Amino acid sequence: MTSRTALGSPYVSLGLGAVLLALIALALVPGLLAGPGGSPSPAAVGSPSNSTSPAASASPTFGYPTPSPEPTFTAYTVRFGDTLNSI
Repeated sequence: MTSRTALGSPYVSLGLGAVLLALIALALVPGLLAGPGGSPSPAAVGSPSNSTSPAASASPTFGYPTPSPEPTFTAYTVRFGDTLNSI
């Protein structure tokens, strides 16, 4: 009787093969990890051609925000016979 090792199992061999193929695919195709937009090229970042965008032409404004009004409270005395709907 011969003893089998864990690597002799066909399931373990198939699993290791799948992991190895996935690692090779990720190494050969780096665009899979970049997502749909990918990363911008170094020439596009900070280039003068980007200055036409609205965010680049807008200048900051410095002003004080309008104060919000103070909350107003109303006092009500509950009387006999009042219900939540009638208050």
